[in-house]
Amino acid sequence: MIVEKDTWFMNGYIYSFVILVLLFIAFLNVFHQEIIIAVISFILAIVLMTGLTIVQPNEIVVVQFLGTYIGTIRTAGWMMTVPLTTKAKVSRKMQRFTTEAMHIKNEQGEIIELSAVVTYKIVDAAKVLFTVDTYADYLNVEAYLLTNTIATTNFKKNQTIDITTLNDEVKNALQESVQFAGIDILEVHCVLIEKPHMKKE
Repeated sequence: MIVEKDTWFMNGYIYSFVILVLLFIAFLNVFHQEIIIAVISFILAIVLMTGLTIVQPNEIVVVQFLGTYIGTIRTAGWMMTVPLTTKAKVSRKMQRFTTEAMHIKNEQGEIIELSAVVTYKIVDAAKVLFTVDTYADYLNVEAYLLTNTIATTNFKKNQTIDITTLNDEVKNALQESVQFAGIDILEVHCVLIEKPHMKKE
């Protein structure tokens, strides 16, 4: 299993200066008709440019070299890392979504309608990118299924829904279900949209 690790990086302003110097050397050598030196300087500048990236506050940059994960950058700023790499950015900010409304029925035929509001954040960018296809969709579906299952079990057993207990149970179950994907569940708040009622025939 892939585990997040740091990769090599340094201040991007230093390398930006080096790139400008290489481009200046290339320009001078074109002017003096030293084409080989000009081409080499220009290619080196272009290669170094591929290592530059901007890391925003509360953001993780996942770095891959030729399809291989080599590490992440968590330090905000204008950074230089390994050239010829691809970079994927993942937000560390708290995020929230609401599941679709679900209808829960007990053995007496009473029905309630509820949804779950889930607050989460990414704690391991490598896991979240490489273990699930689209983590937001995966988390939404998983939250819906677990909330539906747990609420249905409680409603059939107790003939009522204790929202506080349901919140805790869904949060714990969801955290256990998605921890392999580097996601931390901060809060689950189930919202009762419609109270118990008999379905009209």
